[in-house]
Formats: sequence, C-alpha cells, structure tokens
Amino acid sequence: MLDGNANLMHLLLLIGIHSIYLFYFRVYGGVQEFITFDVYKNTLRYAIDNGHLDVDLDRHNWESKYFQFFAGDFYEVIPRVAQRFLASDPVTGSCKTSTRNMNIGKGGYDILQVNLTYNCELGINRDKVTEFQLNLTLHV
Repeated sequence: MLDGNANLMHLLLLIGIHSIYLFYFRVYGGVQEFITFDVYKNTLRYAIDNGHLDVDLDRHNWESKYFQFFAGDFYEVIPRVAQRFLASDPVTGSCKTSTRNMNIGKGGYDILQVNLTYNCELGINRDKVTEFQLNLTLHV
C-alpha cells in the first residue's frame, strides 16, 4: 500500500497528464466542466443565502400598463380585495428564492442554464393578499 505522499504524487501526476491532454487535444467537458459548474453553483448559493437575488415588488420598480400596484388591479382577480380595500390602496410585496430548487446545467454548447424558484407574496396595507410561486429559467 502506498503512503499519503505517494498517493498525492500519483494524483498530481494524473492531473498533470490530464491537463496536458486537454491542452493539446482541446477536449472539453469532464473534470474542468464539473469544477466550473461547482464554482457557479457555490457562487449562486452564496448570492441566494445573502439575499442578493431577493426582490421587493412595488410600483416604483415594477409598474406596467397592465399592473400599476394598486388594490383596484386585484378587484376582478380576487373579489375579496374589493370588499376590504380601496382601489387606490398601494400594493407591495416581495419575492425570495432559496437554494432548494436551484439547478445549474448546460443549456447549449456555450449557454449556462440556471433554474430558480421564487416564493412571492403580495399585500395591501400590511395584510397578505396572495402568495404565488415563480419558476424562472435563465440562459446566460
């Protein structure tokens, strides 16, 4: 049986031969791709854990011609909103993602595909009105 130093030298030799093989023959995939995806996954996990991908929903950042972030926008979709709130009451919310359903993979030859799930909620005057989940696929 080999001792620890001999095992380490054997591993380094294999990595060196593999690196030379990749350099001269331009083979893509394998170990380098695995390490690259792991770096991407850890970077994304760090961003999610520290709230960098969380989103505050309000009319200043997300207003569109179809949804202006007022209670009146919900009147036809959620009838109980019309009974409890004025049409001019502002709607706010937030979307947070977690690492639970995160997935990173190849989306093509030179495309990285990232799948995230956002858990969102919208409220009016600090009362929660609805919750929803948004599955997002990004091609980078």
